[in-house]
Parts: sequence; C-alpha cells; structure tokens
Amino acid sequence: MIYKQLTIAQLSAALGWSIIFLYGLVKCVKDFKEVKESILYCFTYIKTVWLWTVKKMMWRKQFSELLVGQKILLEKISIEQESIKKELAYNGGSSTKDAVRRIENTLALVQDVLTENKALRKAQELCSAQMVFRMDEQGACIFISDAFLKFFACQLSEVREFGYENLVHEEDLLEMRSKWNKAISTKTAFKDEQRIRHGNSGKYYTAFVQAHPVIIADQLKYFYGTIEIVN
Repeated sequence: MIYKQLTIAQLSAALGWSIIFLYGLVKCVKDFKEVKESILYCFTYIKTVWLWTVKKMMWRKQFSELLVGQKILLEKISIEQESIKKELAYNGGSSTKDAVRRIENTLALVQDVLTENKALRKAQELCSAQMVFRMDEQGACIFISDAFLKFFACQLSEVREFGYENLVHEEDLLEMRSKWNKAISTKTAFKDEQRIRHGNSGKYYTAFVQAHPVIIADQLKYFYGTIEIVN
C-alpha cells in the first residue's frame, strides 16, 4: 500500500516541478533559435521522469488506468518533440509563437494528469481500509485516514503535534523515538513493531508500523505511513 501511494506522490511532485520549469522557460523566450535545444531538453526531461515512474509501477494492476493515461501522454509528448525536430531540420527553426503554443499544449496535458493523480491519491487515502497517516519532516501528523481515526478514536488535532506516540505503549516509546529520529535525520524509511492502544477499549494491540520518506530535490517533504495490526 505504502509504495503505491508514495510513487504517486513522487510523480505528482515531479510533474509539478516540470510545469514550473517549463512555465518559466515560456516566459523567458525571446528567440526560439536560441532556446531550441532547451525546449527539446525539457521534453526529454519530462519523458525521462515519467518513464522512470512507469517502470516502477508496471507490475501494479490496480494502477492500469493511470498507466494507460501516462502512456498516451508520453506518446503525445514524443510526437510534439519529433515535430519540432523536423521543423528545425527542414525549415531552419520554428517561430517563437509556435514554440510557445506547443509548450502550452504540453503543459495542459501534464496538468490534466497531475490533477488526476492528486484526485486518485486522495480517493485511495479516504477509501482505504488500512490505517494511513502522513507526518511532516519533524514527525508531526498532517493527515490520518478514517480507518486510523476509528481505531484510535481520535481527531487529527489530537495527534498533530506529537504524532501518535501518546497512543503507543510506554515500554515501546524509547525505541520508537530513536527509530523516528534516525529516519528523519537520514531521510530513510521508518519500520517498527510496537504496541498501540485501541481508542475505545483501551486494549493494546501489536502492530507493524512503517513510513517512507517523500523526497523532492533532495529535501524531505513528509513521511507516508501505514499501521497494520498483527494480532
């Protein structure tokens, strides 16, 4: 579950940076001949990011619709790229207006898929029967799923500042904090087996907790995690 969600988050962030990068290029265009190599590089950059993501997701059948949409968009980007190359080869260049139009069309396609990805991730978070949470780079909760809320009988405001550690058995807290601090400082995955308290009954259950970092441009944005009851 966590790897699926994480991949979509990485894809959304990568596409977002691509949009910002290309938008800035459009604003700065003065002479298409001077920036033609940069434009072609932009197309190659987007294709590389998406191909890498698609390769990681190919085995996940539940993302078949998303993959189909990505493949179609990749094909359209490839067509635009080849068209620009041909114009450069046969016509000695393309007008600035035409170049901007092509980039804007591609940005619109990217924006459509980006919007769809965000909607898909939100739907999965809300519909999942698994307890899902997101924590910022300091370890504070910024999202909990309905399943999380029902099990712990708590609200986001109750776990926002200190995460869910007040719901963990006191004998497991020291090791948990040590692992979280290491995960945050090294930007690596957090994995731990711990006893957590059921909200209504007060009974403790053994659970496997894991959270994986979402890193963009070498910066830790947040951790995306799940809680699975073992017994």
